[in-house]
Amino acid sequence: MNQLRELAKDLKAELSLDHPLVVLMAEHDQMLRFLEKLEQLNEDFQRSDDTSVHPEKISALREVAQNLVSGENHHKREEDALFPRLERIGISGPPMVMRMEHDELRKHKQELLELANQAETMDTAGFKEKLDYLSQAIVSTLRAHIDKENNILYPAALKNIPDAADWDEIKREGDKVGYCPFTPRDGW
Repeated sequence: MNQLRELAKDLKAELSLDHPLVVLMAEHDQMLRFLEKLEQLNEDFQRSDDTSVHPEKISALREVAQNLVSGENHHKREEDALFPRLERIGISGPPMVMRMEHDELRKHKQELLELANQAETMDTAGFKEKLDYLSQAIVSTLRAHIDKENNILYPAALKNIPDAADWDEIKREGDKVGYCPFTPRDGW
């Protein structure tokens, strides 16, 4: 396990910027920023007495929720390009767990977006309660998920899929799925 975490530290430095794992990790960096913003917004709303006096915060919440939902192509590239390759070489447990977490995250992220879109019409207490629940669920699950992928799954993939032709195929399959609006394009 420690060997994989050490390998994870070197991934970005050793691989090309367009390598599927480097792109996925760069997207993770963006997602972590969204989580920080979500945490801050939740804290702000929890301290506030009335959500109606904070239209700019509601707008920011909508933006964060939309950014999180727009990360779907990230998960789909993993599910359609990377995970099947891992499963073919006998690594099936981690992809199965990651898919289950993706499903849970999809549901919560969509609920967060719906909540943000309904914020002005909801009573403050109900809004704050649901926001707090969804924020904590998304932040804790997605942070742990990213840590497992960056520090365990991706290094294991790199170690067990040594052939560049396989990575080229994973990239082509990922290209078919597409990228996130926040995928860095000019290096990171």
